[in-house]
Amino acid sequence: MTRRRNPALAALAAALGGLAIPAIANAGVTGVTISSSTSPFGCADITAATSTVQGTLSLPGGPVVGGITTRPVAATACGGGAGRSISFDSRLSTNSEGLVFSIRGDDEATDLSARIPTARREGTTLHLLDLTPGSTVDATPVTGTTLDIPAATPNPMVTIPVGGRNVVVRPYTSRTVYFYGNTSPDRTSVQINDAASGIPVVVEGRDAGGNLVFTRTLPAAQPGADDVPTFFDYPPLGAGATLRVVQQGVVDRTRRFGTAQFTADGFRVALPSDAERGTYGVNLALHAPSEDTTSPLGPCNTLTTTGPLPSNCTGLTAPRTSVEATGLLPVGGDSVEVNSGYSDSSDSMGISETRNGISFDASSGYIGAAGIRGPFQAALTLPGGRVLRHRGVAGDSESDGGMLGPDPFPAHAGPGSSLRATAGAVDLTAAINLSAEESGGRVSGRATPGAHVRVSGRLGRLTVGDATTTAAADGTYSVQFPGVPRGSEITVVSGDPGTRAATQLRIVAGHRPVRIAGATDGAPVRGVVDLTADADADVTPEWVVARGFPGTQGRTLALDTRQREDGPLRVEVRDGFVITDYLYLDVDNTAPSGGAGADQRVRPGQQVVFVTGARDDGGLATVSARFGDRSPAVQIAGGAAGTIRHRFAKGGRYTVRVTLTDRAGNVTQDTATVRVSGAAPALRGAVPTRAARRGTLRFTQRASAAGRVRVQLMNATGRTVLTRTTGGAAKGKPIRVSLPLTRVAPGRYLIVRQFIGDAGEIGAVKASRLTIR
Repeated sequence: MTRRRNPALAALAAALGGLAIPAIANAGVTGVTISSSTSPFGCADITAATSTVQGTLSLPGGPVVGGITTRPVAATACGGGAGRSISFDSRLSTNSEGLVFSIRGDDEATDLSARIPTARREGTTLHLLDLTPGSTVDATPVTGTTLDIPAATPNPMVTIPVGGRNVVVRPYTSRTVYFYGNTSPDRTSVQINDAASGIPVVVEGRDAGGNLVFTRTLPAAQPGADDVPTFFDYPPLGAGATLRVVQQGVVDRTRRFGTAQFTADGFRVALPSDAERGTYGVNLALHAPSEDTTSPLGPCNTLTTTGPLPSNCTGLTAPRTSVEATGLLPVGGDSVEVNSGYSDSSDSMGISETRNGISFDASSGYIGAAGIRGPFQAALTLPGGRVLRHRGVAGDSESDGGMLGPDPFPAHAGPGSSLRATAGAVDLTAAINLSAEESGGRVSGRATPGAHVRVSGRLGRLTVGDATTTAAADGTYSVQFPGVPRGSEITVVSGDPGTRAATQLRIVAGHRPVRIAGATDGAPVRGVVDLTADADADVTPEWVVARGFPGTQGRTLALDTRQREDGPLRVEVRDGFVITDYLYLDVDNTAPSGGAGADQRVRPGQQVVFVTGARDDGGLATVSARFGDRSPAVQIAGGAAGTIRHRFAKGGRYTVRVTLTDRAGNVTQDTATVRVSGAAPALRGAVPTRAARRGTLRFTQRASAAGRVRVQLMNATGRTVLTRTTGGAAKGKPIRVSLPLTRVAPGRYLIVRQFIGDAGEIGAVKASRLTIR
């Protein structure tokens, strides 16, 4: 029988089925507006069925680099009307440009995706890059992927059509490519900031005569990458030379180096004739000591261009030029570097002479050594006496090995540590000895006795205090600031003029320093490690792992070390921008290597040697073994031994299980099979029960295997008074025993015999009584 279907119901079902998939796939988010800045934020127009949205930021190649956090709002945020919009943001600190933005509602299956344009200013032009063809910029249609518009265009709006919906982006337009350059007798260095992603950069240097000295093409930056200054070393150019930086379609700028000359009473600086209006700084060095007590490191650290000079600076006069002079006055013969900067930001033309010295930031653990050139060695001694060593090649910057770097020593170097750096004739030594706390505007702590201490406080751009003092004979110091607002950042610097060492740390006014609990510095860890930030109730700590950004906010951090490589892992916690505590965890997710060795076949009583080959980069905690013959397990602390020895008394088949455990708790287990075959060699023959004093005891033994006999004469207390091992004999042949009793006192004894086979087998122990008269 055939069942008839109602044609109207069938048509309705077909219509509903045809509508269901598009409704689920595309109806939720109808449009998106993005304002690109230090973190992308904006809002999504949604339908009534949508309650939440989710999204990601990705590189053009696909890897996800950041997530979207949604925040429902009741008021109109876009064009969806009250209750029909959802705001969102991301903590990714990349200015978002060049990344692919994707978002969808909880009732959708298809992402609404668009690439966020890149914007760079050059003079009066705003270069827009990474545009999606078919978009519009304000009312201007875009046919390609780039467009130049006047830089004065207020808040340009890029509309990108995606699948019948619109993504509106207001790009971050205040970025300008700029660069610094400096040249010295041995090299030229360039620092480029805010270059557009995806486009190579060409650097060209010419001498004062216009001759090309070098040209380099730098690789294109990755979209979404953080703004990391780039340092490169080139041949020296000399005064009056030019440096050109070109990024096609973005920037083409040439800068000329100025000149500097020392005179008997000061120095002269000449800016290039085409220097743009801006602020230029000159940093100079003074070798002679000074009476300037305001400097943590002593001499002439601050000197205005007017007023009396410090007493030890007499004979030098302040420069009278249009260039702003800050820093130290020079003396004849000092070497100089002339820096020419891009005038649109932080311009500087510096003349510098680096003095030898060590600096240490106790807040971040950053250690630097100035005045070192070429190969160097550094040793950090921790308070407990542990010494960590570091070797490198010094240059001008961290990128070429100039400073010791942020992580040369995987340990927390706190007060009581000391640092020594040597390079050729330079030998720098410094004690790391500085602590600080704040209460009611009073900053106090300990430093090296007699050291200068400078304390300064800032709240944003506002200076709330600046004072200098000297640590007392016991190392204590104290500075009172009136009315320091809660949350101000206080910086304490202590300098030792004798060793040219400076230590710096930062604290937050009104807050206890946030401290990390749940792990100790240098502790071996594996799997998930639960850390806690001990902080005041109104503080939101931020965790930063391996100096990676963005960090994670919260009082707890479940750190999954399985996503990290084995080795030291830096974890720090911050109160705002201040690093208040950090430690290094020794990640070890790799089990020890080694095992029980190969299977073996032995006889009863024969010693079996198990070569474990135990090894672990993080250090072994224990090596243990169970032999399967009901004998006690063996455990060696520290895993120092590479071998385990055992004797099986009876024949049979035994499974030996060896367990290797490292300091992080990783375990390796391995087994070996030992077959104990045949009976223990038998030993037969009569043994005298009486012997004469000062005589010789002689008797004969026969064994069921080739070998010799070990004989011991023991007194009534169990002490061995005489030991002899016979010569060898073949199987069943007589083994003659001869014991001289010339030094044995009269009394009752035991004669203990044990057979030792030529193949290593051990016979059973036999004993009989002997009376010596």
